[in-house]
Amino acid sequence: MRIGEAGKHVLTLGAGSVVAQSIPLLASVVLAHIYSAEAYGDWGIFLSLSTLLAVVATGQYELAIVRPESERDAEMMVRLCFLLECVFFFLSSFVVLAGEAFRIPFIVQIPGKYYLPFFVLALGMLQIYTHYANRKERYKVIAVSGIVRNAAQALSRITLGLLHSASGLIAGAFVGVLAAVVYCESRMPLFRLLGSGYDKQALKRVACRYRHFPLYQMPGSFLNAASTSLLVLLLALYFEKEYIGYFSMTISLLYFPVQLAGAAMSKVFYKKVASSSSDEEGRRLLMQLLGITSVAGLFMTLLLVGFGEELFTFILGDRWLHSARYAILLAPCIWIMLCFSPLSVIFDAKDSQRTELSLNLLMFVGRVVAIVVCGESLASMGVAVFYYGLVGCLIWGVEAYWIMKLTHVRLTTKQLSVIMPVVVVVLIGWFWKVKTVLAV
Repeated sequence: MRIGEAGKHVLTLGAGSVVAQSIPLLASVVLAHIYSAEAYGDWGIFLSLSTLLAVVATGQYELAIVRPESERDAEMMVRLCFLLECVFFFLSSFVVLAGEAFRIPFIVQIPGKYYLPFFVLALGMLQIYTHYANRKERYKVIAVSGIVRNAAQALSRITLGLLHSASGLIAGAFVGVLAAVVYCESRMPLFRLLGSGYDKQALKRVACRYRHFPLYQMPGSFLNAASTSLLVLLLALYFEKEYIGYFSMTISLLYFPVQLAGAAMSKVFYKKVASSSSDEEGRRLLMQLLGITSVAGLFMTLLLVGFGEELFTFILGDRWLHSARYAILLAPCIWIMLCFSPLSVIFDAKDSQRTELSLNLLMFVGRVVAIVVCGESLASMGVAVFYYGLVGCLIWGVEAYWIMKLTHVRLTTKQLSVIMPVVVVVLIGWFWKVKTVLAV
């Protein structure tokens, strides 16, 4: 069976992603016995802040690197992103130093605050390399950089943990991103490009041409990231850091398949849809990808609902039982995310960022309301996680409808007759398990 060029690219990224994402998954077995839940709580807070800042740093212009027809404009987009990253680095460094000098409570309490500007800068540079490699179809560079990043991160974290470093999880993550940037530069040099060729008029022209990325894509991406990252910070206002650590462990493990699918599929799907003049290729690729992720998500959901507590405690230890219960509560949300998160790049490819922004805003507001109501009513962390996941399921369902609409895909009656009974049976089993988990 011929898989075509797009299929080969997906397999290249998929193979690299399997290896890359398996490394932190396997490392977490060791790290769970080295670091405490409180340390994971610090890492969760740091990661939440850095994720939000990384979205803002470049105005999401890096997503436009694949769009220009001329190579000169694409290189100018790379330079624009680099300039924005540098400006943001100096601004964030000033804020951290000033906050520490004037003892501003929010700044002082940030775990690993001195790493933050450098970590965001490194993340931004890695994104620039990744999107430029996507444009050049250098998918092997993208795949191997993920392996380098996660291998360096895992090794650094384990080493620092054995040396009893309090910030080992944060420092190890920074080492991993830095190693990936160094690898990308060695295989696809950009520093020479970034060091010269700046044209003020050309920079203004490409910035104006792709202004919808900072105007609509950035707020949408920020809200999408905030629906997880900012809400971790919000949870920290109502619940102890120990429980934030359990939640962070759950998120890091459950997002493994989502990140795996995203790395392997979204870049290829985005480039195929954005560059193709026909919708047929996009529809065909969407159905192929959706078939893979839906079956994988079903298997994962059944595994979590049936054996989640036993798996987590056997692999990570008895003290991570709360993480297992949170994973069960989030199982359907992760299932639908696994199916449609890699395909959400269709909003960018079709210049429908306003629709994506509205959906992300709805997701963010819904989850904020759920957490605040649970926190103010003194509900348990488990109840808050349940409603967090329930809101995610509902909004992702709406987003799935829009993704299918933009690609002009309609499920047949035969397909629905197979899908709907399976979904109903799984949800009934999940609700029964949820009652047991929340009653504990």
